[in-house]
Amino acid sequence: GMCVAEFPLSPQQEFLWEGIWFRSLGREIMSRNNPFIAVEIDGDLDVARLRQALILMIQRHESLRTVLADLGPQPYQRVMECMEPPFLFVDLAETVPQDYRMVVANNLIAGERANEFDLVRGPLWRCLLISLSPDAHVLTLSISHLFVDAASLVGFVRELMRHYAGEPLPALKHQHRDFVERCRRPIAGLEEKLDYWRRQLLPLPGALPFPTDYSASPPSLMSRATENFRKLPDETRLRSIGAAMSATSFVLNVVAYSAVLACTGSARRVAS
Repeated sequence: GMCVAEFPLSPQQEFLWEGIWFRSLGREIMSRNNPFIAVEIDGDLDVARLRQALILMIQRHESLRTVLADLGPQPYQRVMECMEPPFLFVDLAETVPQDYRMVVANNLIAGERANEFDLVRGPLWRCLLISLSPDAHVLTLSISHLFVDAASLVGFVRELMRHYAGEPLPALKHQHRDFVERCRRPIAGLEEKLDYWRRQLLPLPGALPFPTDYSASPPSLMSRATENFRKLPDETRLRSIGAAMSATSFVLNVVAYSAVLACTGSARRVAS
């Protein structure tokens, strides 16, 4: 398709791009370890209608039509005029005995979870629908981390269902490129603000004295929520703490992670 807009990465995307570039380790640069969600759907499902709902999502959100212009140190992103929905449908009810359907479905889901995206060719997301029976389905969604975080996938699925239901949605007032333009504007008094934090944070603490007799294989970048925790965090309590401190959920997670590092490494301060 034809390119309708071209602009640089946002500062947030540049941070992620550094990680993608570094972790490629000489391999072809792809989008790996992407946010992923799998949703069970009960009841009848019209596959053609779901595909049309995805087309409406693509038309409404420029970010779903965006790819990178190149894989250099500072790539630009391109919004394409149109793009076919990257939608796959697998009907196990017609081809696999009932006792084996969940086994096959789980293998398909694992494959989608490990999916890699070509950042230049695109598309940088994919949707898979698995039909286990006429009234039992699994919908999976994977999107490059350059364009979405894990929490946003829930919003994607909710909006997709609104399109599927035929609910009219207004055109978006702001697109991804508008967000990038705002992020790249000069910040008034930036040096004064940076000087304040330099005074507060410098000198940085040294490296934490962690034990080194562990396997060198890196841990999974995505949590699979299969471990049993002794006590789950109370969502209401976390929200009240965030409101009192004017902190987002992400900031609370960073603070908690820093606290764990400080306790494990016996440090009073942690740079994270």
